[in-house]
Amino acid sequence: MGEVVEDRGQLRLSDEGFADRAYIAESLGLKDLQDAYRLAVAVALEKNLVPTTEDVRRTTVYGATVLDSTGGLRAAILALRGDHDGRPYALMERLAEAGLKDIAGHLREGRPIRQYLQPLVQAPEPPNPVPG
Repeated sequence: MGEVVEDRGQLRLSDEGFADRAYIAESLGLKDLQDAYRLAVAVALEKNLVPTTEDVRRTTVYGATVLDSTGGLRAAILALRGDHDGRPYALMERLAEAGLKDIAGHLREGRPIRQYLQPLVQAPEPPNPVPG
């Protein structure tokens, strides 16, 4: 029988991840650093970013179920990523690092967040005209 590997209960960040998260939060005026982390995960999922490597020293920052209290991020990872190996939160911390790096890199170039996010947002389809 296959070995069951438990998922992470605590989410972590590397030193670089801490710096990127703080830079994003300050640049965007976010009051909660968790919002920068969540944004980074969402961006990484939408852009299909390559997760950072596992062999980086990281420090615990959040309880997984505190950061993802509705389970929405976990569900999105399970639905959108085939590389979670049954451990979506373990993948989430690596996706967050990739997303934080990507967003922070854009902002450090002096470009606006709107320019970064615009290609990620699908324009709504115009409504069908009502026959008159």
